[in-house]
Amino acid sequence: MRRTAVRHALAGGTVTALTGLLLLGAAGPAAAHDQLLESDPADGATVDLPPDAITLTFSDSVLEVSPEVIVETADGTDVADGDPRVEGADVVQPLAADAGAGDYAVSWRVVSADGHPIDGSFEFTVAGAPEPEPADGGDSTDEGGAAASDEPSEEPSAVLLGGDEGLIATNPADDEATDATETPAADDAAGDVPVVPIVVAVVLGLAIGGTVVVLLVRRSRTGLTRGADDGPGSGQADGS
Repeated sequence: MRRTAVRHALAGGTVTALTGLLLLGAAGPAAAHDQLLESDPADGATVDLPPDAITLTFSDSVLEVSPEVIVETADGTDVADGDPRVEGADVVQPLAADAGAGDYAVSWRVVSADGHPIDGSFEFTVAGAPEPEPADGGDSTDEGGAAASDEPSEEPSAVLLGGDEGLIATNPADDEATDATETPAADDAAGDVPVVPIVVAVVLGLAIGGTVVVLLVRRSRTGLTRGADDGPGSGQADGS
C-alpha cells in the first residue's frame, strides 16, 4: 500500500513538474520577442520638412524576412520609395522625393530575432518649411535706395523743344556751355560800340576843317583879285 501511494505521489509530482516546464518553455519565447525602441520621426512628432526615410530601431537585430513598412498620407497615398532595408537592429524605409506637408501614418511588420513576426504603427506630421524672414540688410538697402532716389540728380536731363521741324532734344548743360562760349564775343562787341562815335567825330572834324580851309582859300583869292583891279590902270584913269 505504501509503495502504491509513493508511486502515485511521484507520478503526480512528475506531471506537475512537466507542466511547469512546459508553461515556462511557452512563456520563454513570448518574452524574447523584439520590441520597437524608437522611430525617426518619433510617434506624434511634428517636423518642418518631409524626412528622406523612416527609421525603426528595435531591441535586437531583426531577421531579413519580408520586412514591410507602409507610409500613407491623409488621403491614403503610400509615399514609401522601394523596399525597406534591414541594417541590424534598424529598419530603414526611404520616402518619395515629392512627399509634402501633411499628416502621415506609418504601419510596419518585421520578424524578430526569435522568428516571431511583430508589427505596430505610429503617426507624425510635416508642417512645411517656414517662410524666410526679410534680412535686416535688405531693409537698410531699401531705405538707402529710397533716400538716394529722393536726392535730386546733379546732371540736368534733356528737354524737348517744339519747332517747325519737330521735337528737338536739348540739354540745359550744353546751352549753358554755349552761352559761356558766346559771352566773350558779346563782350567784345559791346567794347566796340564806343569806337563808332569816335570815328563819326573824326570824320565830322575833318569835314569841318576842310570847309574852313576852302573858305579861307577863297577869301585869299578874292582879295588878290581886288588888289589887281585897283592897280596902275585905275591910277591912269584918275589922272586923265
